[in-house]
Amino acid sequence: MAWAAAIFGSIAAVSILVSTAVPDLPPTMYPDAVIMRPWDVVPGILFLLAGLLVFPRLHRRFDSTFSLALWASAVPNGMAQMHMAFGSERLFDHHFHVGHFLKLVAYAVPLGGLLMDYGRAYARANRAEELEQANLALKRSQAALAASNAELERFAYIASHDLQEPLRKIQAFSGRLSKRLGSDLDERSADYMARMEGAAARMRQLIDDLLLLSRVNRSDIKLTQVSLDLVVAAVVVDI
Repeated sequence: MAWAAAIFGSIAAVSILVSTAVPDLPPTMYPDAVIMRPWDVVPGILFLLAGLLVFPRLHRRFDSTFSLALWASAVPNGMAQMHMAFGSERLFDHHFHVGHFLKLVAYAVPLGGLLMDYGRAYARANRAEELEQANLALKRSQAALAASNAELERFAYIASHDLQEPLRKIQAFSGRLSKRLGSDLDERSADYMARMEGAAARMRQLIDDLLLLSRVNRSDIKLTQVSLDLVVAAVVVDI
């Protein structure tokens, strides 16, 4: 872009200097000729070649709203040069104004495409930034959850160990009582002793299950079908 600006700026500067230095310049408009403004034929040819050859390849290589708008701008540009070269007989006539209006349209179309692409890029950048912030928040939440799970697992392990100790004593001493008393126990006392031992065993099983549940996140969960008949039967007996 810098080289293009320098080259065309130099051409413009030389043209102005020549125009101011040469006293007799050739006419720029020929009202009685077929081509009234021959100076506008070359830009028209350039826009035609750009619309047929350059802009389509540019759009295929860089698919964007700007490249599409640039391709579309070849139409008003070509029409503007047609009005200038074959219609305008003098400065500021009808074709002259129409041609310059078409030039404004031709410049506004790529500018609009560029602004639309910029808006989309800005929106994508904002979405990417929001997504990155969300990912960071998710990672922080995952870290906090992992720490909480680890703390919960430690608590479950300590609690299960401490709760099992009195249960072991209950089971041990109830077993000793049953052996010592033996046949001296009446039917009701024996039933009470059996219920106490069974409740202690269930309590120990519940504690083991609680500890197992706290370690679920360490391994994949495998679902299997189980029969609840034994569970229901045990509940009925207990009640």
